[in-house]
Amino acid sequence: MRWVRPMLCMAGWRVLVLERNEQPGGAIRTQELTLPGFRHDIGAMNLGLFAGSPFWQEHRQALEAKGVSFVAADHSAGSVFPGGKFLGVTTDPEKNRRAIAGFSKADAGAWETWLSDFDTCAPHLFALLGSRAAAASPTALRFGEDQDVPDAVAPILRGILADSLRANLTARFESPELQAMIAAWGLHPDTAPDIAGGCTYPFLETNIDARQGIAIARGGSGNLMMALVALIEEAGGEVRCNATVERLIIENERAVGVELANGETLPASRAILASVTPGALLALAGDHLPAAETRRAQTWRHGPGTVMIHLALSDLPDWRAQEARKSFYVHIGPSLDDLARAYQEGLAGILSAEPFCVVAQPTIYDPSRAPKGKHVLWIMVRCVPAEIKGDALGAITDLTWSEATKEAFAERVLDLIEGYAPDLRNKILGRAIHSPLDLESLNPNLVGGDINGGSSHLDQAYGQRPFPSYPHHRMPIKGLYMCGASTWPGGGAGTGSGVLAAQSILEDLA
Repeated sequence: MRWVRPMLCMAGWRVLVLERNEQPGGAIRTQELTLPGFRHDIGAMNLGLFAGSPFWQEHRQALEAKGVSFVAADHSAGSVFPGGKFLGVTTDPEKNRRAIAGFSKADAGAWETWLSDFDTCAPHLFALLGSRAAAASPTALRFGEDQDVPDAVAPILRGILADSLRANLTARFESPELQAMIAAWGLHPDTAPDIAGGCTYPFLETNIDARQGIAIARGGSGNLMMALVALIEEAGGEVRCNATVERLIIENERAVGVELANGETLPASRAILASVTPGALLALAGDHLPAAETRRAQTWRHGPGTVMIHLALSDLPDWRAQEARKSFYVHIGPSLDDLARAYQEGLAGILSAEPFCVVAQPTIYDPSRAPKGKHVLWIMVRCVPAEIKGDALGAITDLTWSEATKEAFAERVLDLIEGYAPDLRNKILGRAIHSPLDLESLNPNLVGGDINGGSSHLDQAYGQRPFPSYPHHRMPIKGLYMCGASTWPGGGAGTGSGVLAAQSILEDLA
């Protein structure tokens, strides 16, 4: 929602943004969570989607004038393995080739095919991701019309869009380490190795990172959000914080305003754009949603939860693998089976014995996030249940997200990391832990710690996201539109949903 505002403001609209929190940004905020001077991104840190967007190119000069700048992490991401091994992606093609050849000479050549397949598919993939989703046919999930896809490209593209990671990667690569390194990206959303359609995001991320690295905002992701707020206000709009919308005001089946939690009512003369989940939209609209959309909202499936651990450090981790000491992201998920197990345990409500971890080291590339010589560590533990039903090790007996449970689970994560980076605990100056329920409290769109606004499996993707009968971000109530991670093209710190929603609004009401 937030990225679309300047477009509407600049089209001559009077825009009011209502934000429930004291600080705008949702899951894209930067705060001193541990100690003074240590700046932690509470959620999104990888801003590659934004930095690569047409929106950034159009508004770059204005946003840079407000303090936004990006740093490229040229050693973007990789995975650690037992025995002090590491395999990662850098922007140096020869270095990548040599690293992969160290695990499999055949895979060094297969990696070149992975890269060339991206060059072949990229125009069609980006056209798909940047276009409004077509409504699905009654009998099949369609990714738009494919008459413009050349015959030579179609089978490659079909595999990327429809294959599971295990199917696609084991057909391409013989090295389990390379397979795991690529597949780790699938758990950033909720596509474990055996989920159909799981290949798309890892294919995009590894290929883009190999060419451009990962973009992070200097000083923290929150700086981008504050600059966007300034851009809105400069264009005549208003951003009002501490303003929780309690319900939509609907008259004659048209959304005409909102009522806030304090009882204040605000009229909307042209349109209301809601950046919420389907469940929240149902709560706001009540019985004004048609029966089919009500059922869809009630049965909307959220992905597995997340635990965030933020550390203030006296020094960077001493990874056994030297190359990991340069990597922005370090993934801990050594094999396809390890990734699949952590995912399935989380779905079953089980605290995994060896959870999948994403360890980010942003101060390698942006020292301004910590006092001189100090560092922050951002640990995202994916596929963690919001409702705990058991513990794989039987060690955690409190099956609620109490402070004791959070501390015990964080200790398990630190034990896991120290298997690859010994003595990390002795570098910790301060820490903050957010459970799945804490994340939902920080941002209600993160239901149960789901960071993607709902599962991104094929039944909730493209024209199925969120309501199959209402594509293009239009809702069944006149004057009401929807954007955000629960709409196409899904989660991630990008501009796609807001821009596409704005296009529909301007088409309808310009």
